[in-house]
Amino acid sequence: MNLTIETMKNHKSIRKYKDTMIDDEIIEVLLEVARKAPTSLNGQQRSIVVVKDRKRKEKIEKNAY
Repeated sequence: MNLTIETMKNHKSIRKYKDTMIDDEIIEVLLEVARKAPTSLNGQQRSIVVVKDRKRKEKIEKNAY
């Protein structure tokens, strides 16, 4: 099977966060990739939120389930 299709089939969102900070350079690369990813009906709508505050992460994780 095509690697892209296989990758997309295995995608899942996990909202359990580690205490490890991610370098801003890596975040910028990930944001660029996300902005260039295809969207439904090529509508280009998306919401990307970068959260670095520990308490806010805990609140998101708690409310995700």
